[in-house]
Formats: sequence, structure tokens, C-alpha cells
Amino acid sequence: MASRLLLPYGPQFKHMKQWSFLLLISLLVISSCKTDDPIFELVPADEDPVIAVIAPTNTRLLNRSGDQITVSFQLADQEGLRLFRAIPKRYNANDSLLEDLDPIDFEISGQNQNFNFDLTVLPADPFDKYQYICYVIDTKGASAEANFWISILPDPTDPEPYDLLTYTADTLKNPGTKPEDMFKFGFNLSARQAVPSVGNQNLDTLTLQMDIAVDVANPLTIWEPFLWSPNNEQAGQDSVFVMTDATRFNYEEATYTTIYQAYFSDPNPAPQTPFLAAGQYIIVRLIKTPRPQFAVLRITEVIDDGRGGLFGVSDQVVFDYKISTP
Repeated sequence: MASRLLLPYGPQFKHMKQWSFLLLISLLVISSCKTDDPIFELVPADEDPVIAVIAPTNTRLLNRSGDQITVSFQLADQEGLRLFRAIPKRYNANDSLLEDLDPIDFEISGQNQNFNFDLTVLPADPFDKYQYICYVIDTKGASAEANFWISILPDPTDPEPYDLLTYTADTLKNPGTKPEDMFKFGFNLSARQAVPSVGNQNLDTLTLQMDIAVDVANPLTIWEPFLWSPNNEQAGQDSVFVMTDATRFNYEEATYTTIYQAYFSDPNPAPQTPFLAAGQYIIVRLIKTPRPQFAVLRITEVIDDGRGGLFGVSDQVVFDYKISTP
């Protein structure tokens, strides 16, 4: 049974009834303003829409002009979907913007849907790239965005833009060994020169000569080397690494284009490598301008002399490598 508010009755209580009625109205108004009232849980929040690329899983695509491709999105919004918009932008290999293209619009509806964006890869010079900035817009005008990239590969019958030079049996030594400056723990791949090459040099002046350097997580323990880039982000250098192996990359048949493909198809280039082991291939992007240049290292041996840490005077990494010729 619903509860009732019982008030005194009779003329003598006329004014009391009026005040009680006003009190009741005030209580109802106050109660209706409480944000923790259960009825508020039934009102959906007015949130922005959601957009996510669901296929392909890698949003850095490599295709030739004229290829037909499909990029699939998950779109959602509780107020209702209204528009999918893609805005293409073309960049050169140096990441300089060349042109903005007209938006591509599709009317959509519903609250949750998979949307397939079918497109033909536009014409461009080899190794240029397109960025597609994609928006979903709801019925209230709120939006969210995602993007993907298409790097343009050359025609397979075109000559390679760069040749590769091949070197074998180079070494990097344990950087923790004393005296530090006597040992060759950095390397300039273009000059095929270990750095420092003589003792007692100022390492600060040699930083930009090191495309790669070997390091260890803890020089006082076992020899577990990795590579990093001392010249990263300086003087136009951008030495970052992609790890691969013989199941995904043919070292013997490598060309500039296959190195380019292997590098840019990896979603997570890194400023340093994991611990090194024989059989690994490591692609190093050396510079970004005027077109990316690469070296690919093949780790042939990781030699631990067994003494560990600072006393591992013969610890070293042995590698072959190929490098493009700008």
C-alpha cells in the first residue's frame, strides 16, 4: 500500500495545513534534484562517438597505385551515427605535406556498425604516402577520428632507386670493459668504422658518428647486449630499429624496396632492440631525408667470454650488414 502524508483536520489547523503542503512540495523538489536518484541511471550519458580500425590490424599499409583495398572500421554512438568522412593527405618520403585532397563522405545510421571503406590507391611517386584521417560524426555533431597510412611501392619492373653494399664480420664490444674509450662499442655503418677507433677520445664529439651502439642492461652481471642509437633525433638522423628474421625477410635477396617494405610494415619501430641473438635481422633507418635510407644487420654471433660484466673483455657481437647507397 502506498504511504500517505496524514495532516491534522479542522478549521483550527487551516494555516498548519497550508504550511505542511508547502513543506511537502519543497521536499519533492529537493528530492527530484538529487543526482543519485535511481531514475538518473536510466538516462544515457551524452558521449562522443567511437571509431576504431579493425582490419587490417596494421594501419601502415604498403600498396601500389591502382590497388583496390578495404579498411574496416567499428563505429558506435548511442545518440545515432550520421556521417563517415575520410580526408586524404599526400606526403613525400621526407614527411613533407604535398597536398590536401577533398573529403570523402558516406551517410550512415544506427548506433553500432562495421563499416567497410573501399578505395583505390591514388597515383603518387614511389615511396610517397597517403594519410587518411577518418571521422565518425553523430546526429548531434560530435565526432571522433582514426587514421591509417598507405606507402606507395614502386612497380616491380622499375629499377631499384638505390643499390646495396654488403659487408661481413664486423664487431661491437662490451661497452662496460675498462678503459671504456679503448673499445669499439659504437659503429658508423656508412663509413664501416667502429667508434671510438682509438683510445682516450671525447665520446661527446663522437655521438653523431654512431649509427648504432651496443649496451647492456647491467654491466655488472651477464653479457646480454642490445643496440640503441646515440644519434637518434639529432642532425636529421632518425636511427630506429625493426626486428625481423628469416621467416619474414630474405637477407640474401634484399633490395631497397624489400627493406622498405619490411621496415614500414612493422607497427612498432623502436629506439632500441631487445637482447641480441644469432639469427636476428635488424633493420636500421639511418636518415629520413631526402628519402629514408636503411641498413639491415644479420647477427651471426653473440660471444660471451664467461667472465661476465665489466670483466668480459672479449664479449662481443658479430654481424654482417647491407646498406643502401644514397
